[in-house]
Amino acid sequence: MVQTPPSPTADIDSPLTSVPQQEPQSAAVSLIPFEKSLGGALSKNSVSVLQINLGRRCNLSCSHCHVEAGPNRREELSEAVCQKLLTVINRFDQIKTVDLTGGAPEMNYGFRSLVEAARAKGKEVIVRSNLTIFLSRAMKICLSIWLSTRCTLLHPYPVI
Repeated sequence: MVQTPPSPTADIDSPLTSVPQQEPQSAAVSLIPFEKSLGGALSKNSVSVLQINLGRRCNLSCSHCHVEAGPNRREELSEAVCQKLLTVINRFDQIKTVDLTGGAPEMNYGFRSLVEAARAKGKEVIVRSNLTIFLSRAMKICLSIWLSTRCTLLHPYPVI
């Protein structure tokens, strides 16, 4: 057997060398079946909310944004996917709410057509807006869309 000479740093305390090795546990772990822990089988309900992420384009770059949206992002809903979503909105009466999110949804492709289609079918429309979009002269059209279609606006900021 060949012996390796000690490392020059062998005398330095290292978390890797000072952690005692644990023996593998031999006792069997008993698992409760998922269905039993629920008290029965899962059953599906009908889909009543359709949440759509329109893209990552946004007028802000917030450090807390989970999709890392921003003014330089260009990922957005494609025309083909938008057409499929319009079909879903029109075909399924069980969908009562269309919830639009994604960056600043108002800045992304398909926003207006999805809002108008959903409202024409009597569905509630929720727009998850940062509300600073109102400050942009180019986006004043959003105010008229919201007022004419009676959207619900949600914003991520606390009301003071």
